[in-house]
Amino acid sequence: MRLLPFLLLIGCAPITRIGDKIIGLTDPVLVGGMVLGVQPPEDEQLAIALQASGVFDSTQVRLVTADALELRDIDSALLTDALLQLETPETYPLSVAEDGWYGLDGPDTPSYIPGRTWTLSAELSDRIAPGTVAVPLPDTALLDFDPEHAAKTDLVIPLDGQGFDFVFATVYDHLGTELWTNAPTTNDAIIDFVLPGGDPVEEVVIPADAFPEESLYIVGVAGLERAPIEGIEGLNEALTAVLAGRIGLQPVVGGSRIALSGLYLGVEPVPAPLAPLLASAGFDPSATLELFLVDLLDMGAGVGGAVASLDGVAIPEIEPAGHYHLDGLDYAPGQLPRVEIESDLTTASLVFQPELPGPVDATLPNESVAGSPVEVSLPGGPWAAGLGVVIGPSGLTWSNLPVQPEEWAALLSGEGSVDGLTLPASAFASPGTYAVGVVALDSQPLALVGANPAFSTAMAGQFRFQPLSIVP
Repeated sequence: MRLLPFLLLIGCAPITRIGDKIIGLTDPVLVGGMVLGVQPPEDEQLAIALQASGVFDSTQVRLVTADALELRDIDSALLTDALLQLETPETYPLSVAEDGWYGLDGPDTPSYIPGRTWTLSAELSDRIAPGTVAVPLPDTALLDFDPEHAAKTDLVIPLDGQGFDFVFATVYDHLGTELWTNAPTTNDAIIDFVLPGGDPVEEVVIPADAFPEESLYIVGVAGLERAPIEGIEGLNEALTAVLAGRIGLQPVVGGSRIALSGLYLGVEPVPAPLAPLLASAGFDPSATLELFLVDLLDMGAGVGGAVASLDGVAIPEIEPAGHYHLDGLDYAPGQLPRVEIESDLTTASLVFQPELPGPVDATLPNESVAGSPVEVSLPGGPWAAGLGVVIGPSGLTWSNLPVQPEEWAALLSGEGSVDGLTLPASAFASPGTYAVGVVALDSQPLALVGANPAFSTAMAGQFRFQPLSIVP
């Protein structure tokens, strides 16, 4: 489980803040640590994505037994020969790791159900009866904060009136990599965590450096409650501290919640000898505009109902939702066509304004043998993507030009590193003259305004068709 590398009391430096808690101890053995469950997000797609990236998959238990009289030296204080069990009411034995901490062993973990009370028992070899702690399981904290958050600024999450003794918070990127956590690691922070505190926690502040850029993040927050003293038997009541809570996970987007992928694709005027081939294959030499809008806070769902226009001309939305398409356009290298998009999901306009590049002078042979592949180089790269079309005497023989919306979306979902294309042997099955069209797509991130830059792409390019003679 990648959620919570929660190294609560690990360390070996002297602890000097337990004061009179040790004086007059009636029972020198303590148990400390936590029980943490996870509330799956209500959004099924988000839950699936988080599970796939390993952000959560089970209940976590992290406990230690120690001799309070030796707490000034943690290495000497840890007791690793105890028999710890968790009653839920099913019995789950806990195993000790090399660091001296106990946890659930194996993938089978109990389901964290708020409102229930689990019992932790710690049996030591020199004791007749085990010590026990009754651990109530509180519900997930009620979280009320804006999921659209400015990057590089603190995020303040109010928790007033909920009565938590400690609030655990963590931030992951969209791939499940932990970026920040307030898990205590220093001795002072650990003692503050373990020893009974004062007033309940009223808020948690996630610092600006947890949101380093405009991107999508997953914020996890768990309000932890300390097991009450009246539920502790046979252990030191002053120092035994077992906290429990259930983490809630919510997406937070730094910057705009909308990701925009745009492509302006043109065709250079076709050489006269090749024009009949393109016409017979039904190839349209006009330029095309493809736009895809997705909502990052809705797991990439298409943003329908937007009002999009190209230099004042409306761009219709087609299926699926969030796909906007316009063809029959002109293409003049050096021009700056301006696409503006208005959506109810944002107050600011989105802009896609690429500078249209000319065609790349692709290098390919003048002649090749039928049934052989042809290598095409794209100088000046690497390029975001490369597309090719092959038209022979009998019509279109090969193309990697997207057709379906999902193919366009896949092309625009990321930027590759392309410096050439391999045209397959099947494209040149018989002798004759072929028209080979190739375009290198130029990435232009500065052509986008108002969209989330981490998940947005802007591309433009112009096809150039060249003749290729295929001989027997």
